[in-house]
Amino acid sequence: MDLIDSRGDKGKWFAAAKDAGFLDLALECAAHHGADPSTLARAARDYNTKEPAFAATIALLAISHLLTGGGYDPAVSEITDAVGYLMSASSKIGAADWARKELGKLAEDPCSPGREPFRHALKTALLRHEAENADI
Repeated sequence: MDLIDSRGDKGKWFAAAKDAGFLDLALECAAHHGADPSTLARAARDYNTKEPAFAATIALLAISHLLTGGGYDPAVSEITDAVGYLMSASSKIGAADWARKELGKLAEDPCSPGREPFRHALKTALLRHEAENADI
């Protein structure tokens, strides 16, 4: 915490907090806009099995950051990957309905200029997951 306080930009400290095992602090850091959505999505993938609640929250934050202009030249496919990690992790903790509701909110909220393809990819991924669940 002293380093974060002295160096600023809390979002940049996500990976260090995560790697040190301070997942609560990592979540705080991830919520700040400076957190790289690609890093968050990879963490959601890596923690999907061992810490699904953490993975679900991190995936949702990655999606939010992608929609609001975060990341350095991200690919649209990153949002599709993050949706997959979110749905996988949330189903492991019985929170798939929560995840779909949160994705629906993000899909309807305005996005940053130039991020419209990300919002379209989110809507497409959400429709695909809803269609898959309709068959169950």
